[in-house]
Amino acid sequence: MLGNWERDDVKVGERFKAEVQEVVFGGAGLVRLGALVVFVEGVAPHEVILGEITQLKSDYCRAKVIEFLTKSPRRVEPLCRYFGRCPGCSYQHLDYSLECEIKQEQLRHQLQGVLAAPGNETVLQTPIGPADPYHYRNKIVLHVQKRGGETLLGYFGRDNTTVIDIESCPLAAPAIDEKLRELRADRGFFHTLHDRMSLTLRHTAWNGALYWRNQPPGRLSWLKESLEAGTFAVPAGSFFQVNPAGGQALLREVSSWLKRLRVPQLIDAYCGAGVFTVTAALAGVPEVIGVELDAAAVAAAEYNLKQFQCANGRVIAGDAGTWLPELLKQAPAGAVLLVDPPRTGLAARAVQAVMDSSLRGLLYISCNPATLYRDLRKLTSAGFRLRTVRLIDMFPRSAHFEVLTFLSRE
Repeated sequence: MLGNWERDDVKVGERFKAEVQEVVFGGAGLVRLGALVVFVEGVAPHEVILGEITQLKSDYCRAKVIEFLTKSPRRVEPLCRYFGRCPGCSYQHLDYSLECEIKQEQLRHQLQGVLAAPGNETVLQTPIGPADPYHYRNKIVLHVQKRGGETLLGYFGRDNTTVIDIESCPLAAPAIDEKLRELRADRGFFHTLHDRMSLTLRHTAWNGALYWRNQPPGRLSWLKESLEAGTFAVPAGSFFQVNPAGGQALLREVSSWLKRLRVPQLIDAYCGAGVFTVTAALAGVPEVIGVELDAAAVAAAEYNLKQFQCANGRVIAGDAGTWLPELLKQAPAGAVLLVDPPRTGLAARAVQAVMDSSLRGLLYISCNPATLYRDLRKLTSAGFRLRTVRLIDMFPRSAHFEVLTFLSRE
């Protein structure tokens, strides 16, 4: 074992004893050996391990556990036999309540620069998570790999190249798992699979369990999703929340905010199939404007507004960054902007449009705390104050989560 931990002297294969300080975003445990930072998978906070260095990077190392010298009492048996090999899950070895605590602390750490900023008075609210952290995904995407005479069907491994052959996934909706077992039992089906092909399995209460290779066929152009407000049309190839219960929890939170603020107008940027747009209209917002670039999603959003008889709503087909300057300029006093961008966060010109406007209220939904922090830094520099932050665990057992924030300025 090493005594003095100097980075230049560390070699792959060297061992150490240490306590895990915390579990960082992404799911790895953080160990500090002097000035050396080491990340270890499959651990819990405050466990003491005998570890072995497996990888050297310029500013950190990776290690594996050789032996647990002290184990957390909140460890549980993983439900999935692929856990540890499949990178999709990070927390199956921990009690779910501990996972929520870890994610809340990760969020606090990621946003600490804006949470602590003068004038913010931010309330970091209690996380929202499901009673059952399994069987929630309404969509999974598997990949095909030909190896010798064998066909592998499953998720990519940590190298993002090798396919891990799987027979079931405990995160998937039961109907999806059943369909996957049915397909795997059909040897003729495997003859239709080609190397590097993707296989999508999708479930809705209306459509049942469906699947397609690569792209959805024309007959599956639209699906139906059941939410508390009613039935929404959703393009099969467009974005929709993979966790219906988590998505519904997020809708309740947004609806509650809109009713509390008595908003005269909501601009729903990145509106997708218009679920938030319709929700806002049903919540009593007098005027609702959705903005969406994806043509199929625009058509679905327009259809959904019509089906729910939301005469106070309309959808603009186009890029949010392009449309926001004019929309915000025309917005009445008290208007609120809702943004739910992809993992890359807001486009630079979208952020600038908000900063340059007289907008006073902003609901920002994010699935990436790093880009959320980047955008919040810019927005708070333009006078916005972060008022509330709420973690919604849309992706239990995985490293990811959703965040709803509300910002305002005088």
